[in-house]
Amino acid sequence: MRSIESYKGYDIEAIVRELEDQTFTAYGYIRNPNAIGTDFPFEISFKSGERCSTEYAALIGGIAFAKKKIDGTRETVPSPPLSS
Repeated sequence: MRSIESYKGYDIEAIVRELEDQTFTAYGYIRNPNAIGTDFPFEISFKSGERCSTEYAALIGGIAFAKKKIDGTRETVPSPPLSS
């Protein structure tokens, strides 16, 4: 599963990957086509590090993580608990 979303002039590409324990995590890229004159590089990668029970939850968590990174915060968004 993959999604591209625009946020504050940046493009976020979030990609979901299934882990060995059948949970999901997100990674992706933050891109800015107009990076000239800013302190932000043209492209930076990210990994949310969260384990989610569904692909959709991982995707939403990955996008939220990227938005926080764009906003300059390092705190993560809590993910929903894994189903038993």
